[in-house]
Formats: sequence, C-alpha cells, structure tokens
Amino acid sequence: MDTEIELKLLVAPGSEKILENQFFNQLSGSVAQSEFALSNCYYDTVDAQLRQNDIGLRVRGKNGQFEQTIKTGGNSMGGLHHRAEYNIPLSDSHPDLSLFEPSIWPPGLNVDALQDSIGVLFATNFVRRAYQYTRADDALQVEFAYDQGKVKANNHGVAICELEIELQRGSASELFNLAEQLAEVLPFRLGTLSKAARGYMLVKGTELEVLARPQNVPLNGDEDLEQILQKGLTAALACWQHHEQVFCESGKLLALEGVWFGQKWLRQQLIQINSVLALAEIDALIQQLDQSLRQWTWVAQVLAMGRLRSSRGPFSKKLAQCDALQSYLHGRIHGLLAQYQPLQLINNGTSGLIQLRLLALLYKRPWQHDEKATQPAQVFARQWLQQSWLDVQGVLGEPAVMQADDYIAQEGILQQSVLRSLAIAELFNAEQRGEFRAAGWMCWMASKSCIRCGC
Repeated sequence: MDTEIELKLLVAPGSEKILENQFFNQLSGSVAQSEFALSNCYYDTVDAQLRQNDIGLRVRGKNGQFEQTIKTGGNSMGGLHHRAEYNIPLSDSHPDLSLFEPSIWPPGLNVDALQDSIGVLFATNFVRRAYQYTRADDALQVEFAYDQGKVKANNHGVAICELEIELQRGSASELFNLAEQLAEVLPFRLGTLSKAARGYMLVKGTELEVLARPQNVPLNGDEDLEQILQKGLTAALACWQHHEQVFCESGKLLALEGVWFGQKWLRQQLIQINSVLALAEIDALIQQLDQSLRQWTWVAQVLAMGRLRSSRGPFSKKLAQCDALQSYLHGRIHGLLAQYQPLQLINNGTSGLIQLRLLALLYKRPWQHDEKATQPAQVFARQWLQQSWLDVQGVLGEPAVMQADDYIAQEGILQQSVLRSLAIAELFNAEQRGEFRAAGWMCWMASKSCIRCGC
C-alpha cells in the first residue's frame, strides 16, 4: 500500500512553460522531466457498489503496460488529498480483483461476484508532463504532474488541465511551502474534485449546483476549541470553493453569493477564534480576506437587482408592467459583471493563495501547544454568542423608531451575528438554542430578510 499525499491545483493551458522557464529555476536541487500519454478506465458495477463503499478502481495504460489501482476515500480537504492507494501490475487492460490483498476490501463485499459484474464507466485520457524534483539536501522529493486531456463518458467530455504536487519523500508541510513559491509565478485554484469524481458526474448527467445558505456546522456538542476550528473553517472553505467551481462551469449568478458568503464566513470565524488564540498566522489571513472581500462588494448590487427581477420577488407584478426598468436592471447587472470580471477575480491567484494558506494553517496547527485549544468549545461559544446579542441590543435596544435606511446601515452587525452562530450553534441542544432565539433573535432575523429583499 502507498499513501498518497498531494495538492491538486487547477491551472491554465500553457502552465508548463512557466514551470520550466521560471519556477524550477528558482529551486535548489535537480529536476528530472518526462512526458507520456496515460489512458485510464474507471470500473464499477451498474449499481455503483464500489462508489458506495468509497472505493475507486482504475486501470491505467502507459506505453503498452498496464496497472490496476484501488483508491480508498481517505481525507480530502480543500484541495489537499490524503488517501490509501493499492497498485498491482497487469498483463493486459482487464482488471483482476483477485490480485489485491483480501484485507483491503470492506467486510461482506463479495469480490468474486464483483469481478463478474464490473464494467467500464468512464475514461480519462491525458498527456502528463512529470517533473521529479529532488531538493539539494535529498531530504525532499516531490513530483509535479501537469495533466492536459479529457474525462469522457456517455459521448460527453470535460477538459482536464491541472497540476498535482505529490509528496514522495519528506515532510508534508513542504508541499505548502513549494505551492506558495509557485503562486508567485503561476496563478491557480485549488482543485477539490478528482478526475474520478468528474467522471461519475458525467455518467450520471449531473452538474454542480448552487447550494442553499449553509446550515449549522454538524457538531456532537462536546468538541474542544480546535475541533470546532477545524470543522467550521473546513465548512466555510468548502462553501467558497464549491461556488467558485459552479460559477466557472456554469456562470450562474447565484454562485457569486456563495463565493462572497464563504469568504465572509471564514473571516468571521478567524476573528472569533483569534480572540482566544491570538496567532499572527490567523491575523495575517484575516487581513488577506479583508483585501479580497473589498474586491467582491459589488456582488451585493448584482444580487439585489437579481432579486428585484425575480418572479418570486416582492415587486414582481409591478416590474412585469415596466419594460424600461426591467431592461435597465438587466443592463446594470451585466455592466457590473463586465466591469469587475468575476472569472478573472476567481482565477487571478488571489483566492487560491488565501485558500492554500488556510489549508497550511489547518495542517500545521500552530495552536497545538496552547492549552486553550483543548478546552471545551462551549466555554468560548457562550462568550461569543453573548457578545453577538449585546451587539444586536446595541442597535435595536434604543426606543427610537428605525427607518429603512437605519436597518440597512446595520446590516454588517446582523451578518456578523448570523455568521458567528453557524459554526457553534450545534454545541447547544435544541432547547438551549430555542431560548436564545426567544430572546429576540428571530425578530432580528426577520429584519435581515427585509434588508436583503428590499421590503
């Protein structure tokens, strides 16, 4: 068994020139380069027994030689993939499951019956440029694999253009250091979907969709501070990355809300956590997110105008009778898109670098020697929620009547209150959460709804 640890980066065509002419020239050590075509067939049963058991089966062909591979689910977080991999040479292109060790299969899975029922679901065919980098001290060896080609299934296909950075010897922390150096010369996004995942989507005829606003992060209730940090930040990062990919693939405007929301959610959690841990690494990430979010403030205008134009909006009947206003809103939305170029914002490397640094933070765990990180999270969550309520009371507690502009001016405080709660609400049982809402939270949530839709 091999353990695969890699970063998957989505890059633009032609990136190999930057690698060869700029990046590798900056490194101390040697680089061995090779290029070859890879044909890959992925197998499963009609009822997806392997997929249901979080197993991937691939047969790879290279220069007339074949190898079958089993990959298990492992861990995948934001573009960092860590999973077990079992490789067996084959004499031809047909898989032979009996060659794998019996211990790798889940209990109760009939391997003989599986062998008789598997078939090719989809294929990935691409040209790989492999760069084997060995650092001068020989303590680090990393493969940079630049792949260009296609995933194909059911007469459909999607393009592959990605760079995998796989650790072969040394510390996994070095992957992040190398990727950060790479970001100085090559913009990238972190890839959360494997080639196999994209193949399964083609087989099913599905595509990525805009997700509803995130619900509370699932918790057991007894987590310590580090555990809610890991779970909350991972959920917010997933929201951000998912909606970047949705917009890149489909151009759906609602995906931009997810991109914007994911960054705000991350920022609020980092501020919350750093009120306890006070780490320079977290403070630096907050500042970088502040800069990024300033580039996305225009999304609020696009979303507001989109809601006005919606057939389910509060003014839909009146707008239906006013073609000139409809035309103006349509033109204004597309004018903002042309002005701010969201695809360029997503692909210019800024978000990729922030996400990389967040992954490095979660992997390296600079708080691991701080005893506060192992204290019950509820202790801190109560303080954060109390502060949220004090902030809300500070706005709504005055007897003066608030006008529409007054509510709109306080939207930032409202958003902070909502974002604070998402990552910690499940630390409390339903009765405790109900008591908190009864204190006036739902009134403020109704105000939020009015602000967003323009009531």
